[in-house]
Order: sequence, then structure tokens, then C-alpha cells
Amino acid sequence: MITASGQVIPRNKDELTRKYGTQHAIGIEEIDLLLKDDPEVIFIGLGQRGIARITSDAKTRLLKSRARIVEGPTPQVVKRFGSFERKKAGIFHVTC
Repeated sequence: MITASGQVIPRNKDELTRKYGTQHAIGIEEIDLLLKDDPEVIFIGLGQRGIARITSDAKTRLLKSRARIVEGPTPQVVKRFGSFERKKAGIFHVTC
């Protein structure tokens, strides 16, 4: 994860597996960390083939935020993240 302030935070895969039964989920705790610095856009990479999923509570939190959401397969999202110059945050699932 990369916050809008530029901090890089590793994903807690053990916690994801314990809470959601899989590492292929993006949970509300991760979204809350990304929203903390009030980014204009949050980029969400859902894996190489776009298989990872955003949990329903995380999706609800995103929809209530003022941030624009860009989601899709990680390779495409990373390219967009790199070219976007305004205040941004991102989470990138790099497998599947």
C-alpha cells in the first residue's frame, strides 16, 4: 500500500487470511489507512488477472469517501497510478 503522504505499508497477509479466509481480499482496515491522508484518487490493483476482491464493508467505505476510485487488474492500475500527479493512494495485489 502507498498512502497519499508517500508512506509504503506492507499488507498484513496473515490478518487478511485470518479475517477473510484468503489473502485475495482488500479489507476495510486497508482502505481506512489509504483514506487517512484524504487522497483525491485511490488506485486498487486486483491482481494480475483481477481476481482479488474488495470486501463489501471496504466498498461501502470507499463509496462514502470523496476519493475517486480506479480499480482493475494490477498491471493496468499501476500504469495509471504512475502517471497520475495529484494526491493519490494505492493498494496493489500482485498475485493472481
